[in-house]
Amino acid sequence: MIAEAYRLANEPPPVLIACVRDPVQQAVSWWKYENNAISWGESMGLTEWNIKLRSEAYPPKSISEALAFSQSTFVRESYEKAERLVSTKIDEGILPPWAMTWPAGQLGSIGRSGNFSSNIQRYERVFKSYFSEPNQETVQENANRLSYVSVIPIEFLSDDNKLNDTLLSILNKAALR
Repeated sequence: MIAEAYRLANEPPPVLIACVRDPVQQAVSWWKYENNAISWGESMGLTEWNIKLRSEAYPPKSISEALAFSQSTFVRESYEKAERLVSTKIDEGILPPWAMTWPAGQLGSIGRSGNFSSNIQRYERVFKSYFSEPNQETVQENANRLSYVSVIPIEFLSDDNKLNDTLLSILNKAALR
């Protein structure tokens, strides 16, 4: 949807930055965050789950259940449906409730977030399809190079020199588009 919005506005593509960290640390962080949010909600009396949005398997009771859920048919189909949103009409420009957060909930993304490489490649593929000129590069060159998504390891955020060098490189790459 982001690529489509920029294309329809006749704007150049945005600078996309994926800040990545160790997949295990990411999964544990998401697990703690979501379970704390669930506990907070329950403390306010929110005890019913909308199983139409997240399925009966949500919330998973353990990280291993969350990983299995993230690889389920329900979650795969939710992500596929989300990718098709740009090609379908959304009433009044509003996302449907199931797509407001991660499809199938944040814990439904644990396995997918850990496989961030495929997410980055998906964004790259979509933006190339919207903004690249035909025959700009050979297919192989195009497939192996990131043109629209820049990756920053989370550790760089606490190292001014690495962060500055990386951001400068990103800006230079964007200027060459």
